[in-house]
Amino acid sequence: MRHISPLISVLVPVIAVGFLVGCSSSEKGVSENFELNISSLSGETDTVTFHIGSPLFLRVTGEPGRGCEPMNGRFFIFSERDMQLNWGFREVVDSVVLPREIGDCGRYLMLSSEESNALAEGHYKVSVALLLDERSKRASDTIVLNPIHAAAASPSSFAQFLLEQIVTGAPLMQNRSTVEELFSGGLPRSQHISLYEAYIRIRSGDLEAARRALRQSDEIGAEEVVAPYVGMLRQRIVAMINR
Repeated sequence: MRHISPLISVLVPVIAVGFLVGCSSSEKGVSENFELNISSLSGETDTVTFHIGSPLFLRVTGEPGRGCEPMNGRFFIFSERDMQLNWGFREVVDSVVLPREIGDCGRYLMLSSEESNALAEGHYKVSVALLLDERSKRASDTIVLNPIHAAAASPSSFAQFLLEQIVTGAPLMQNRSTVEELFSGGLPRSQHISLYEAYIRIRSGDLEAARRALRQSDEIGAEEVVAPYVGMLRQRIVAMINR
């Protein structure tokens, strides 16, 4: 899994060194409303366990308003003691693999595989704050992040790895021979993985392989309980194949 070096691109800095240094999430003079909810992509809201060295994606949702549109404002991560954490989460967008319905205020944060690799095992209770301007901030509830060491990739960690390659636009994912090697066998399978494979193969120009991956996703999906947004993801991939 680690033989492909992901292209890490910064879309919006979430943790800005030197910005809000020493400030807590309850700094005086800032309007604070606990309007955000935070979860993993698969819907966990209490504890999210992930492999060290594997990227992590979080979904942040809130009520409609100024903080609804992606790339509006800056996100910051705080510890249980209200101290800012320099973990390197970044906001990412992709209309296919990170879908949003009309009126959906979900936004996505990514901790890259490189940043994840620097973490120590443990349980970290964190919250997210969205700073819109000097006077307006929204804060989330808390969630426990649990990085662990693992000897091999799991379906979840491999799916997150593929998602990182997609949202960062890794050039190797557009090379047919590299993609063929990546999905040649022996790696975990899940409905998410097959859908991401279909999307990657579309982008590499191999529509027939994309159709096979989509069929495999449907076969696996009949036996899995999956996150609600998987249906939207499948619809977008089907539309791309049928263009």
